[in-house]
Amino acid sequence: AILADIPFGRVDPGAGFSSSYGTGDLSLQYLHLFPSRSRRLLQAGGAIFVLKTASDTDLSAHTALYGVVYAAAWAVSRRVQPYLVLQYIHSFREDTGVPTDSLVQLRPVVAFGLSKGWFATGEARFHFEEKH
Repeated sequence: AILADIPFGRVDPGAGFSSSYGTGDLSLQYLHLFPSRSRRLLQAGGAIFVLKTASDTDLSAHTALYGVVYAAAWAVSRRVQPYLVLQYIHSFREDTGVPTDSLVQLRPVVAFGLSKGWFATGEARFHFEEKH
């Protein structure tokens, strides 16, 4: 599967500055699925690329980011499905004096099936960031 994410939103940079609206950086993820023999566990692994396409510099991160992603989902029932996403993202070196970033993110998620294919999710994000 190939996933694409173009965020749209508002950034409030703080007191004394104007807000920014627009599209953020384009995120592309490739996932390869690894089903288990028991059919109750589904695993996926792949690559992440984030390209600088933001319409405003306040909505952008680095020139580009790359990383890996791992996810595991358990089929508890037809209506409840917990899953876990683990990501590692690293930025390319930009200009002199701009540090690169590394980010490890752990995201436990629970999806609840509603009706007619709609789902509601609850998610927590834990991340550890390091600047080089």
